[in-house]
Amino acid sequence: MNFLLTWIHCGLAALLYFHNAKVLQAAPAQEDGEKQPDEVIPFMTVFERSACRPIETMVDIYQEYPDEVEYMFKPSCVLLMKCGGFCNDEALECVPTEVYNVSMEIMKLRHFQSQHIQLMSFQQHSKCQCRQKKPMRIKQEKKSKRGKGKGQKRKRKRARYKPQNLYVFASCAFRLCLLPISFYSPLKSKLLLALHLIKQSKEQTIFTRISKSLVLVVAL
Repeated sequence: MNFLLTWIHCGLAALLYFHNAKVLQAAPAQEDGEKQPDEVIPFMTVFERSACRPIETMVDIYQEYPDEVEYMFKPSCVLLMKCGGFCNDEALECVPTEVYNVSMEIMKLRHFQSQHIQLMSFQQHSKCQCRQKKPMRIKQEKKSKRGKGKGQKRKRKRARYKPQNLYVFASCAFRLCLLPISFYSPLKSKLLLALHLIKQSKEQTIFTRISKSLVLVVAL
């Protein structure tokens, strides 16, 4: 009877020994597997991790509260869930479709005055989606109206006052000059003088030439 009990105790001890030996051998192997430097990540895992989704992002508090520049915050950054990742098309962008607010205790410090802990609300993203990018609006520089108006006025003047008006006036004056001297001799001399003055002033407009010439003629 004692012999049988001894064999049972020896068998149990042997089983415990082999079990502990297997556990000790498996533990270093698992640790080595976790720290493998040459681990290869499958394509689907890489694709899923880089897709558009809510991910943990460090956000500067001043980015969420740009008006409170007179305060210092501790910590200066908070960890929030924000939409990130890439879309399959360059025309798409990752945008949030569902958001919610979360409150955090942040220490606010004013320079050399006071410090206190305050609850501050931050927006987090719960769902994201790839959507069409908004078109970029490029503002065109407006041309000065003054310069544009001057150019238009000059074009209108050139189109309106053609040289043929001068020819009409000259022909009419020439016909008057062909009248007999006894009809109106002083008028003939004045018109000839007016035609001579109009011909010499080429740089001025037609009506300016005529008006100046007539003034000179009347003054004679």
